[in-house]
Amino acid sequence: MRTPSGGVHAYFPVDARREQRSWQVAAKHIDFRGEGGYIVVPPSAVADSDGVGGVYKSIAVAENHEPKPVDADALRSFLAPSKTLARPQGRPPVGTSPERLARWVASLTEGGRNAGLYWAANRMRDEGHDADATATLLVPAAGEAGLDGRESLRTIQSAYRAAPITPSAPARQLQAAEGLGL
Repeated sequence: MRTPSGGVHAYFPVDARREQRSWQVAAKHIDFRGEGGYIVVPPSAVADSDGVGGVYKSIAVAENHEPKPVDADALRSFLAPSKTLARPQGRPPVGTSPERLARWVASLTEGGRNAGLYWAANRMRDEGHDADATATLLVPAAGEAGLDGRESLRTIQSAYRAAPITPSAPARQLQAAEGLGL
């Protein structure tokens, strides 16, 4: 079906044994209507704010074959694959010197830079370093890896707002994170 705006609607039979939820992948201009959704079909007409309208038109009908249900989950996975974060490899051990963490951050490559910076900032936070010292050391290192300075600073600030990852984080760091100080 051709929509008044020039889009296309394709209709498929339902597989009653499978749940068919409504979903969309806006970046691909796909809107899938399943159970609970609704569609507009020919000969429906619509009007815009000026009163000028358009009609839904039939442009093709499958002939000479049996239509099959669509595997909506597989279609969605194909159109919008789930994004997995690249895990930085070869992390320095916990308790590593700040300078070694900075060298490691500087060596990060695209796809793992921001996650690696966040991880390193968390390590420094958990070891008792304040946010300013961490930023002074890691922002230039992140810049060497290709990250923007403001973005790097926001990542470090985010690490300091987060709860400590390890239960052994120093008490003074916990208090500082809560704004209590010593």
